[in-house]
Amino acid sequence: MNKSTLGKITGSILALAPLFVYAEEVIEETFFTKVAGFTNDAIGILLGIATLVFLVGVIQYVIAGGDEKKTAAAKQYMLYGIIGLVVMVAAWGIVNLVVDTLGLDTTSIPPVPSF
Repeated sequence: MNKSTLGKITGSILALAPLFVYAEEVIEETFFTKVAGFTNDAIGILLGIATLVFLVGVIQYVIAGGDEKKTAAAKQYMLYGIIGLVVMVAAWGIVNLVVDTLGLDTTSIPPVPSF
């Protein structure tokens, strides 16, 4: 076997390896796991929105130029963004705590919300 053929075989095996690594058994979904999945997806989107609100407040604060009204409005945006982030993380934790406590989910680690 020459080096070219050996390289092609090795490359093919490495390219297909993730298919075998990420193979998992199919888990039967119940009503509660579907609700938890939907909630995690919604919380991920809302986390993104809360982050954007916070960043808009930061940008407004930076470009306020010392104007007290603009600074106060920017602080309100930042405060609302932080409150939104805290509420969303708390909701995610409560939903996953209930699902894990009642034994409704078969996974041991709750998935992290994503955007």
